[in-house]
Amino acid sequence: HCGIFTYPIQVAVKEKIPLLFWGEPFGIYRNGMYSYNDLIEFTRKYRTEHAQRGYNWMDFVNESREKLTEKDMVWAKYPSDEDIDQNGVRGIYLGNYYQWEQHEIAAEMTALYGWQPKRTPYLRTYRNFDGIDDMHEIGVHDWLKYMKFGYGRCTDSASLDIRSGRLVREQAIDLVRKHDPAYPSDDLPRWLEITGYTKEQFDQGCEKWRNLEVWRRGASNEWECDHIWDYPRNEF
Repeated sequence: HCGIFTYPIQVAVKEKIPLLFWGEPFGIYRNGMYSYNDLIEFTRKYRTEHAQRGYNWMDFVNESREKLTEKDMVWAKYPSDEDIDQNGVRGIYLGNYYQWEQHEIAAEMTALYGWQPKRTPYLRTYRNFDGIDDMHEIGVHDWLKYMKFGYGRCTDSASLDIRSGRLVREQAIDLVRKHDPAYPSDDLPRWLEITGYTKEQFDQGCEKWRNLEVWRRGASNEWECDHIWDYPRNEF
């Protein structure tokens, strides 16, 4: 997220491009932070507080630990307010102007431009057009999310598809039962090769992030996670 919400602004300021378009209206389509009636625009505040969880490039400059210097993080430096205002740069979302429905958008991009979804199924979700711009998003990245919060990308996708009428709750639960607990064995070998970690080191690292508010030891001492289907429907 830092990349897609920083580098385009850098280029826009440098090349004096006044208007940027993103597709998906972040904060509306997935998160419910705003209404479609708000006609939101992209802001530094949204980038930092939501997309980057409050972190910025300087938080990663630590030569003794991360081995990163300020020069290494140039790509992540957001332009100053003065530079943005001077060039009149604004960012808006296409999803402000018509309903953003990912299945339909993916089909339209395939028909118009020959865009292709993922050729092999994901283990951790059923949508084959999600996250293909980030090789680890639906694998290692999403597994850590599952450890931290007790739900994964399949829950996100199924929730959206319930809202749009593509799934009913019972269908969504079946998909989540299948995909959310799936270990990222399709993605992990590539990640281990890049980082030099072993599988054991990866698993140990993940355990540090297991959220005990949603995970518990079951009767057989295996980890179990609280799920929405464990609660009566009227509690939500």
